[in-house]
Amino acid sequence: MVDNGTLVVTRHAAYVEYLREIGLVSGEVEVREHVGPHDVAGRDVIGILPLYLAALAESVTTVPLNTPQELRSVELSLEQVRLYAGPATTYRVFTQKQFSRALATVAEWAQADGCSAFINWDAAFEKKVTHE
Repeated sequence: MVDNGTLVVTRHAAYVEYLREIGLVSGEVEVREHVGPHDVAGRDVIGILPLYLAALAESVTTVPLNTPQELRSVELSLEQVRLYAGPATTYRVFTQKQFSRALATVAEWAQADGCSAFINWDAAFEKKVTHE
């Protein structure tokens, strides 16, 4: 079985095996060491991404490896990945513009349902950015 939606970003083969072991991926999954905007856009990604790429992805799941200094930049074994892996956490990253649009949509839905509470998030962000 091939998982066409998920992209794993790592240089560690043992990390991918660990992801299979804990059930985050199954079968064959696309794995890349380096990615760009076109690789991650609209996809569920497992791995570490810079924020500008994470904002393009549908979601980003991290399984942090809390490795000691002497093991950084070293190929890890599956046993080492098991030992140093933290819990998986999934994130959704939005730019300020994406977030404001999403909140405006939620506010429209709330108003359609009879809720009158509304916060002008664009103004709130502008005030925070210009006054701090």
